[in-house]
Amino acid sequence: MKAFVYLLDLFIPLNLSPEEIMSSFEKDDLKPFELVKDVVKRELGEIKKIRFYNSYTSSSGFLIEYLVDFRSGQASVKIICAKDPRKVLVDYYKAEKERSNN
Repeated sequence: MKAFVYLLDLFIPLNLSPEEIMSSFEKDDLKPFELVKDVVKRELGEIKKIRFYNSYTSSSGFLIEYLVDFRSGQASVKIICAKDPRKVLVDYYKAEKERSNN
């Protein structure tokens, strides 16, 4: 299982372990973002505000989503830990769709 930031339709590999990310998430839902903040800043520029949005876990991996306000607007930033991050992302969107239909 590997860790990625999903931002601007790109999967950016991280030099972090899934255990490191999950452990920080258990302490505080904003802690994982702190681990990837430099990567996000490099892509978006100055970060103005960060909000935890959602998390998702499946047998394929896990995902943590943040809404990030930056100079030009707002972006969704996802931290995904999985062997196949695309599968986890698609499964997350399916689960979100089902949840909003109920």
